[in-house]
Amino acid sequence: MIALLKFLQRKLWPELNNKPTPTRYLMMSSIVSTLYSVPLILLGLLWLIYNTQWEQFTLNWYGMTAVMIALIIFSNLRFYMTHALPSRHRVGSDADFAGMILWAGILIFGQVVIWLYLLWIVFEFCLVWSRSNNQTMRWEALRSTSLNLSSLLISSLVSLTLYRNLNGQIPIIGLTPQALFPAMLAVLCYALVYYVIWLPFVLYVIWVQVSKFNLKNPIGIFWFTAGTMELPFISLPFGVLASGLYIEHGAVILFIYFIGLFSIALLANQLSKSAAKSGRQAEQLMGLEKLGRDILAAPTDARNLPSLLREHIPDMFPCRRVVVWLAPETYLLKYPDGKDDFSPAIWEWLINNIRPMGFLKDSHLSWENAPEGHLALLTAPILDPMSGEPIGGLFIELLSMPQKWNKTMIQEHYPALQNLAAQIATALKQAETYQETLAHQRVTQELKLAGEIQSGFLPEQIPTLPGWDIDASLKPARQTSGDFYDFFELSDGRLGILIADVADKGLGASLYMALGRTLLLTYANEYPQNPAAVLQATNQRMLSDARARMFITTFYGVLEPHLGRLIYCNAGHHPPLLFTNQKQSNLHKLAPTGMALGIDANASWVAVSQRIEVEDTLLLYTDGVVEANNSRGEFYGVERLLETAEQVANQPSHWIIRAIQENVLDFQEGTPQSDDITLVCIRHRE
Repeated sequence: MIALLKFLQRKLWPELNNKPTPTRYLMMSSIVSTLYSVPLILLGLLWLIYNTQWEQFTLNWYGMTAVMIALIIFSNLRFYMTHALPSRHRVGSDADFAGMILWAGILIFGQVVIWLYLLWIVFEFCLVWSRSNNQTMRWEALRSTSLNLSSLLISSLVSLTLYRNLNGQIPIIGLTPQALFPAMLAVLCYALVYYVIWLPFVLYVIWVQVSKFNLKNPIGIFWFTAGTMELPFISLPFGVLASGLYIEHGAVILFIYFIGLFSIALLANQLSKSAAKSGRQAEQLMGLEKLGRDILAAPTDARNLPSLLREHIPDMFPCRRVVVWLAPETYLLKYPDGKDDFSPAIWEWLINNIRPMGFLKDSHLSWENAPEGHLALLTAPILDPMSGEPIGGLFIELLSMPQKWNKTMIQEHYPALQNLAAQIATALKQAETYQETLAHQRVTQELKLAGEIQSGFLPEQIPTLPGWDIDASLKPARQTSGDFYDFFELSDGRLGILIADVADKGLGASLYMALGRTLLLTYANEYPQNPAAVLQATNQRMLSDARARMFITTFYGVLEPHLGRLIYCNAGHHPPLLFTNQKQSNLHKLAPTGMALGIDANASWVAVSQRIEVEDTLLLYTDGVVEANNSRGEFYGVERLLETAEQVANQPSHWIIRAIQENVLDFQEGTPQSDDITLVCIRHRE
């Protein structure tokens, strides 16, 4: 049998000879399924032609049209299930409720309805075939269509034969037990025959997984597959009830009934998409956090980095293959088999790009000599933390999923991909710093490099928003800083605004700042509209992962530029100052809405909404401003800050920041700066 399959594969699909043996056997499932389905299709077509009452098309053309429309609608409301294998591969299934429409139509108009479903399957096949540009896509389309056609024809006709032998009538006589009993037995028979037709394909795929991919639990996968195949059959009894409702109560009641079923199908479709997205994001967040912790715990020289990447990256992405490359010719990872016979051609292209990119299956690739046939791909540069120049790249080939990859799903991976590249770059830079420190035996050099790395965490550019004037400045007291600020784009045009201060100084505070910044940015992407949830998740993760006994005062807000609204949480930070043109009061302080981060795992924060009108100015600062002291031991204080800021509140943001810095410097009278000075100014212009 195996020899026959190999012979057929060489004749029908010779391109598979270039694939690895396990992959070749798995892809041969398309040939196996198509060949054994063709005789069933021919038998089913002859059987259907012989028994079709063609006059039904003209007598009930309005009903046929309604059934066809319903078939199209419910066929496109698909839902999905996936299952992770121990080998980190995933299997899954997708389904719809079109079978419910099929049986409702059969029990009302007869088996002529089968032709409608058959035509829809053929139409979908033609659509996919026209978009296919390689043999892989065409054989996959043939496999899917042949299995669907053989299952539809044989299962439907066998079930209808049973239905008639049980004295079932078409149209069904109503909702009486005498009418429903044979109909329910018929749909049960439909499901069983459907299983039987798909069984050879399922068994072949499991055999390949066991014999070629070393799958350890074939029984579990079999029952998972059987369970997912059962899902669309759950709706079949509702099709029987729909036919009875039509006979007894007419088309209006049936329409109302189908509106409810449509809502359920739509909900299942959306929930499966949301569940898949949430699952992917959760896996990525957990993977990034684990990798970050392990990198911090690993030797500073990064000698364990390749093994850590091999351990964690496959859990972050549904990847078939991963390559992590460093210029000019260094590979940190070649997963899973140490080979790289596809990706080297992309490195010259990738080194000239500074943002993540995604490519759908078999789409055109941007680099030279790229193959036409490929799975969905992700690429991202690894950027030097100090210079921002590419020093390497990430290449990920994604597994095929039941829910086919689209542009939106690909783009959902970009934040995690950027964070992963940043973690790798940071680990490499830390290793470089460590090696330079050992070579020179100079602690000051280590601190200097650490400060340069940390400065790379700050935004490279201040965001530019129409109608808004934004600027920021951070002046560290030492080589490293415990202060930080950031701006980052969120969904729907929102802007995240962050300023924070670690309650300590030195290198320890800067490392704690890096941890806090990573967590805040990670959870800000997960909860783009909920600052309170961002702070709560960050706080819990900091207390569970870090034992530094430090805390961070934080002000985090989400600016909605088009609404002129800021939704914020203040975690024990100095209240930002909002200067307004309102007659009753021209100053408003954004007071704390909860305690600082890193103190209490059960702490919570309240999000507050604040309008920022045109010509309003919002000033954010750290305690290095108000606690700046002079030679007499006096503090600069909030009152001096208010006085200085009020005088220039109507000026551009960079003038406001410069005026405050110069005033603080004059006040110090040459006294060395004792703490980091950070200022962020946001003005709403006309």
